[in-house]
Amino acid sequence: MLNRDSILKAKDLKTIDLEVKEWGGTIRLQTMTGSARQEYYRSTAGKDGTPKNVMEALIVACAVDESGKPIFTSADVSELSRKSSIAISSVFEKAAELNGLTQKAVDDIAGE
Repeated sequence: MLNRDSILKAKDLKTIDLEVKEWGGTIRLQTMTGSARQEYYRSTAGKDGTPKNVMEALIVACAVDESGKPIFTSADVSELSRKSSIAISSVFEKAAELNGLTQKAVDDIAGE
């Protein structure tokens, strides 16, 4: 049976490496922590209720370096939105899959 210590010590953040041809290399994606997921939801909620930069914000929340440190900050979302839509979609789909974001959850975030 799990106890507090075993849960808190569990290494439960998974990573995957994804080749992104448009960017000329590989990006590492990691599952979000609970607090990172809350920040992701908060950051994509527009003032008028319309979602904003849903795909780019998920990439920011999940992209890490070899040591697991984030490679982007929330300030990078708008710059990332100017990158290839093909690359953004590809990375977003993998990050959503890695984080168990169902199509319904993604649609709800996107307001569809």
